[in-house]
Amino acid sequence: MKTLIIDHQLRLRFDNFAKAMELRDQDGLLVGHFVPDKDYMCIQTEMAMAACPYTEEQIQEARKQQSGMALSDFWKKMGVTEPVTVPESHQSI
Repeated sequence: MKTLIIDHQLRLRFDNFAKAMELRDQDGLLVGHFVPDKDYMCIQTEMAMAACPYTEEQIQEARKQQSGMALSDFWKKMGVTEPVTVPESHQSI
């Protein structure tokens, strides 16, 4: 995603970008939407919750469970005999 740096004058012109708005070209054609970050994060959370196949009760019950295994045991169970390494290009700093 590209980043657009907003200068002070544009920020003032658009009421500090406090509300969602449509972006239109000179002919009035809709080219996109702007959503403030706090609203965007709420939308993302709501979409993730809607896509989740589990109820809130099921999620809470799963959090209470004390089961699990060490990662090394998991790899043994999967039949992996050599250490698993993550390529440098996929590691985060």
